[in-house]
Amino acid sequence: MKKSLIALTLAALPVAAMADVTLYGQVKAGVEISKVKEGKTTSKTATEIADYGSRIGFKGHEHLGSNLNAIWQVEQNTSIAGGDSGFANRESFIGLEGGFG
Repeated sequence: MKKSLIALTLAALPVAAMADVTLYGQVKAGVEISKVKEGKTTSKTATEIADYGSRIGFKGHEHLGSNLNAIWQVEQNTSIAGGDSGFANRESFIGLEGGFG
C-alpha cells in the first residue's frame, strides 16, 4: 500500500508543476489598548486585536494554445481578529485572455 501511494504521488508531481498559481495578500492588524473607567476611582486596561482590512487571494492562468490563456482570481477579506466574512467577497473572476484586439 505504501509503495503504491509513493508511486502515485511521484506520478502526480509533473501535473502540479504545470499549474501557475500565485498566492498573495496583506495582513493589516494591530493591538489596541485602552483604559476603561470602572466607577469614580478605579479603572482597568482593555486589550484587543484590531483588523484594518486584511485580505488573501489566489490567481493563476493556464496556456490553452494559439495565444489564448484561461485566467482566474479568487480574493476575499480575512479578519485577523476573528469572525467569518464569506468566500470570494472581493474581486473574483474567471475568463479568457488573448490577442482579441
